[in-house]
Amino acid sequence: MNLHIQWTPVALLSLSEVFEYTFEMFGKRQLRKLKTQISSTARRIATFPGLGKCEAALIEATGIEYRSIPVVSEIKLLYSQ
Repeated sequence: MNLHIQWTPVALLSLSEVFEYTFEMFGKRQLRKLKTQISSTARRIATFPGLGKCEAALIEATGIEYRSIPVVSEIKLLYSQ
């Protein structure tokens, strides 16, 4: 089962900021690597949506089941189904 990935405006803004920072600090090669890692992680989520860790505090605060999965140690994707 492959779910459709839909990025929220907040997520897109955050992603843009991460990409800009990565490019400025580490260059084009590292930016390409990060984009590949994020795309790969998003595809894994689409294929296996239960893979991520439940985020209890967000679930409690919003009533929506949020999960997260790390891309690299400093970045994780936060999602709901």
